[in-house]
Amino acid sequence: MRFATAGMVVVFALVAAGFTAWAQPGGPVRPTGGAAAVQTTGPGQVQRDEQSGMLALAAPAGDNRQLVTVIDPRTKVMTVYHIELSTGTIELKNARKIEWDLQMVEFNGTNPLPQDIRRKIDQLK
Repeated sequence: MRFATAGMVVVFALVAAGFTAWAQPGGPVRPTGGAAAVQTTGPGQVQRDEQSGMLALAAPAGDNRQLVTVIDPRTKVMTVYHIELSTGTIELKNARKIEWDLQMVEFNGTNPLPQDIRRKIDQLK
């Protein structure tokens, strides 16, 4: 458990520092915040760095593992990490620019689709 806490501190320290290197491969690391800027709401809740706007969410991911998702709303990049609770090892699982995802009206939707609802509402006017 001591290693898990250390792993979470490292991940949240990255969030608190506001690192943007994930969004710009090969680019410089530019810290914009500080540890004092992190707003902690409780276990399993979203952690937010007030200065950089970066968000982090930790959740259990099976036996002896934790999943940490970090979102930079400024660059619209999401990263996902696995932390082994027994060793504190942090593994980057995925990084993705979500800008285009956020512009989708629907994906894997079921009926009624958003445009169907809008069409019905427009017909009622």
